[in-house]
Amino acid sequence: MEKPPRKRARVDGEKKRKMSKGEREEAERIAAIAARAEARALARAEERKRKDVVRRPKVVFMTKAQRLERQKEKERAKQKLRGEKEKEERKQKEDFLKRSRKTISRTKNKKDRVKEDVKKEIKERAKKRKQKKFRTFVFDWDASEDTSTDTNPLYNKTMRPALAFGRGYVAGIDLREQRKQNKYIEALLDDRQSRELKEEKSLKLSAKERRSRDLSRRKERDSMMRRAKKVDDEVDKQLAIFDSTEHWKNKKLSEMSRRDWRILREDFDIRLRGGKAPNPLRYWEESGICEEIQKALAEMNFKTPSPIQRQAIPIGMEFRDVIGIAETGSGKTAAFVIPMIHYIQQVPRHMRDRTPQDGPLALIMAPTRELAIQIETETKKIARHTSIRVVSIVGGVSIQEQGFKVREGCDIIIATPGRMLDCMSNRYVVLNQCNYIVLDEADRMVDMGFEPQVNEIMNSMATLLKAENEEEMERQIAEKHSTSDSNIVLNYRVTSMYSATMPTEVEKLAKTFLRHPVIVSIGDKESRVNMRIKQDVIFMTESQKKKKILEILRQNRGPFMVFVNIRTNCDVVNRELNRSGYRAVAIHGGKNQEARQRALREFREGKFPILVATDVAGRGIDVPNVKHVVNYDMPNSIEKYTHRIGRTGRAGKSGMSTTFLTEHDEDVMYDLKKHLEFTNQAICRELEKNPKANTRPGEFSGGDKKKKGGGGGKKRGGR
Repeated sequence: MEKPPRKRARVDGEKKRKMSKGEREEAERIAAIAARAEARALARAEERKRKDVVRRPKVVFMTKAQRLERQKEKERAKQKLRGEKEKEERKQKEDFLKRSRKTISRTKNKKDRVKEDVKKEIKERAKKRKQKKFRTFVFDWDASEDTSTDTNPLYNKTMRPALAFGRGYVAGIDLREQRKQNKYIEALLDDRQSRELKEEKSLKLSAKERRSRDLSRRKERDSMMRRAKKVDDEVDKQLAIFDSTEHWKNKKLSEMSRRDWRILREDFDIRLRGGKAPNPLRYWEESGICEEIQKALAEMNFKTPSPIQRQAIPIGMEFRDVIGIAETGSGKTAAFVIPMIHYIQQVPRHMRDRTPQDGPLALIMAPTRELAIQIETETKKIARHTSIRVVSIVGGVSIQEQGFKVREGCDIIIATPGRMLDCMSNRYVVLNQCNYIVLDEADRMVDMGFEPQVNEIMNSMATLLKAENEEEMERQIAEKHSTSDSNIVLNYRVTSMYSATMPTEVEKLAKTFLRHPVIVSIGDKESRVNMRIKQDVIFMTESQKKKKILEILRQNRGPFMVFVNIRTNCDVVNRELNRSGYRAVAIHGGKNQEARQRALREFREGKFPILVATDVAGRGIDVPNVKHVVNYDMPNSIEKYTHRIGRTGRAGKSGMSTTFLTEHDEDVMYDLKKHLEFTNQAICRELEKNPKANTRPGEFSGGDKKKKGGGGGKKRGGR
């Protein structure tokens, strides 16, 4: 009878186990929620207790005696204040009484003096009347009254040494001694004020009016004396020139005079025209540029500024427009990069953070890819210790990659005009906050036909040009600092142009986009011609060129740069040189950007001692230690010839150039001969006797008559 209940119990147990397994998770969740609610309730209770403790006011228990003592202290403090106020009032009354007594005594004294003066005047008039009545003529006179010796002052003043004259002074006159003896200003002031006093006596003025007039006279005297002291100080500064013979290098910056600054400019042949220009740089330490740039310059071994850097950097740091003209290899890149970096470092941080959306803060445009990449390298070297980001935009590289770099944010863009315009039209680049623009080798850009692109880029910029009125422009420059802090916020555009020459087309461009620019030229047009290059011109036929170039390479030391006019010739000459056993590399516009960069890099590093190139490498490219330049083809203009041979003899070094001239180069013969004559170079017999070398392009001689401007001549530099 006991077995059935056991079975029932087992069944019940099985049923129970099945139910707990199904609802176990639900039970655990409910328990966790209950635990969290309980914890929250406890936390709230504790928070309430803590707040009650904080809010409860602090109760200070005091006895009656302590309360009375505190009241007495308050009364004592009030009495003390009352006593101090009464003392001050008494003192003010006494001062007022003293002042009133003094004024009364002064008025009495003045009245007495006026009475005495009136009495004296009456007596003097009476005396004069008596003298008129009893005047008699006296024939005899004293020896002291003899005036015959004073008729001519020359006989009275004999020659003797005087302090006002001496050796070493302006025209032999000591200005300091003259100014000591000169009392003209004091006498003039005394005379004017005495007349005013006489007029005041006739007027009936109150004491207050007289006091105000006396005060104004005193102020006038003080201002006149201050002005005289200023003039004296200026004279002392001028005379300091003659007191010391120290050179400007041995003087402190504060001791520099106008004469010293003039001598400094003459020493480095710095010539200025146009707008206002600050004093040039003496040393990097006095430039005011930041420590990061100075550290980079020291690492680049820039010990002292070059002539163009001495004058262009201070102008750029004052945010004025500048046109820099100097020979190749004179340091123009650093002259415009240093002020640009200095400006970007002082720009507010929010402007630099907006560069991905609003574009760069500065733009540099160069005519060729190689020059743009070279400027990028130099800029990164100068900015290596700063956080400034530099990006180059040139052809031959994927435009999408360049657009991606710009969209990441950059402070300076270095670009060629064509690729820059492409990026702007495709919305990869915007120039909403670009206030600093540099056009490097501006004449080359115009010569290559980039003038329309440059104009379009400059006109599409969101920033404004400076005012055309000079006074308004100076006011804009003075307001460059923002009101909140020392950061610089420019509300106008700063434009700079740098080149080795400045033709008419570039001057028109400058008039359009520059406002009252300072034109800095190192030397005149003649002195900028590189006289350190020995120039040989050899007259020959086309078939003789290959043999002659191999002879030149055997007889001279490299590195060599060989220039040709067209791409196909570039590849042909390069192939011939490599076949003859010489290591040569070619660069021209038909190669992609990567190949051009690699060729230049390998030539700079010395892996290839010969570079064969078109005019792509004829300008702005800085290749150190080029010994010899060969013009395998004569260029079609003398400007190109000058820039080609300028690849050697850079930075004060000497160099050599050889030019192969043929009968097909008639258009350039006249200019080439004039150039060789001016630079004191030997002229080959064939060039000297050639009729085209003795006739200016556009003129021709026919029979007995000479006609000018006929149709037989070609234009100079024609293609």
